Amino acid sequence: MHTRITPLTEFTRVVAAGQAGAFEQAVKAAYACGATHADLLAAVEIARDFGYVPDSVIAQAYLTVYYWSWMAARQAQRKQALLSRAA
Repeated sequence: MHTRITPLTEFTRVVAAGQAGAFEQAVKAAYACGATHADLLAAVEIARDFGYVPDSVIAQAYLTVYYWSWMAARQAQRKQALLSRAA
């Protein structure tokens, strides 16, 4: 559990700070540690609650989460397809 919390905390921090350039790396790290799509969306909402975060920053954070969620699903499909072919 702790390994998942640290990257989520980092993602929340970079969103709250408006550091859009760091979103992708933070989301990738969170996914690598087992965070879910719902965890990342909750992190965006928590960042929004920390203080004023411009809507454009929140939108970019959501887009980054959705993009990496799509990428994770696509990788899982490819992996499943490879396993099916090997069987």
